[in-house]
Amino acid sequence: MAGQLSNAEHIASRPFAVWTLGGLFAANAVGLDSPLVAVPEIATYFDVGQGGAQLIIVLFLAGYAAGHIPVGILGDRFGRRPVILIGLALAALLSLIAVFAPTFEVLLIARFLQGIATCAAGLLSRAVIRDIASGARASKLTSSAMMVLAVLIIVTPLLASYLLYVFDWRHVLMVTFLYVVILFWLTVIFIPETMHTERHSNHPWQQFRLSLDAFLKSAQSVRASLLGALAFATFFIFSAAGASLVVDVYKLPAASFGILFALMAFIQLAASAYNSRIVAKQGTAFVLKRAAVMSGIGIALSIGGFVSGYVPLTLFLLTAAAFTIAHALTLPNSIALTLDPLPKTAGFTSAIHGMLQTGIAAIAGVVVSLAYDATAETVLRIYSAFGLVTLIVLISGRRLFLSPAE
Repeated sequence: MAGQLSNAEHIASRPFAVWTLGGLFAANAVGLDSPLVAVPEIATYFDVGQGGAQLIIVLFLAGYAAGHIPVGILGDRFGRRPVILIGLALAALLSLIAVFAPTFEVLLIARFLQGIATCAAGLLSRAVIRDIASGARASKLTSSAMMVLAVLIIVTPLLASYLLYVFDWRHVLMVTFLYVVILFWLTVIFIPETMHTERHSNHPWQQFRLSLDAFLKSAQSVRASLLGALAFATFFIFSAAGASLVVDVYKLPAASFGILFALMAFIQLAASAYNSRIVAKQGTAFVLKRAAVMSGIGIALSIGGFVSGYVPLTLFLLTAAAFTIAHALTLPNSIALTLDPLPKTAGFTSAIHGMLQTGIAAIAGVVVSLAYDATAETVLRIYSAFGLVTLIVLISGRRLFLSPAE
């Protein structure tokens, strides 16, 4: 029980506590991915068209992005646990409002606010990890959290598809409600307050300025957060372009993308498990070198594909897999390296990392949307560009990424 966890560091040795952290880490993914299958039915129900119905996804993500700075400041000011619990409680309420929304406008407002509330779980779970661990140990915990995330990415869309088949779109949205309720209960039981540094008593604006100044003065935090965001954006290209390519280029049913998406999630799960096992033994630098190798393979495959003009499905999937592995090896280490130098402002620093991650991924999505011409070669060009920039940041900043513990 929470009361029995007198030492917050015991979280790392308790499987259910680690899994709960993983659940918090994945809250955004569940809220974002589970309604995807219901978009067509929502469009029909409210008579808003497919493009209009997509707003339930876009506005949730917009709310999640908007919540980063306020949640980060609140987490550093009042502690991690109360802000996470309040966020989950609000997310549950807003999820329920979305389920029973009488109009499309109410549904959109509920989804936007739900994104803001959900941000507390995903963002401050990273700060909790920084509170109880640093260096390779923090990376190991983050990798364990990402393993939970990968499992949920596989399971959630399948569950949502089943519910849509048996019931209707409202039951699909109920998945998020039940998830955050269970997560609230698990957090109460397994996650104590972990913030052991002095809480901020300055005016929120002054706290913001001081926290931002501390982040900008830490070369390691700036470079590592940029590295993680670029690795995620490269990985995100598969989500942005994969479904269209499956239909337009490879002439497969749209439903088959779900299987390929699950395949990439499984690859991420395996790579995260490898990172979790090896980083504590070999260190962050060792894992990042392997991430660099996988990025190099992804770049070579993508360049080879668009130069030759021949991109079979196998080559496209191998390219996506290489960048998926590079992402799974890079992101948890980048989070640990970003937060390590700034324990007193871990909530705010995690917010900056999350904003960069979301923002650069959004840029990648926009680039794919604008450049897409129903050819795999164009997507591979985008892959190679983002992959190359990620590799340059990784190689040029590798000296900063050697933690003191190593």
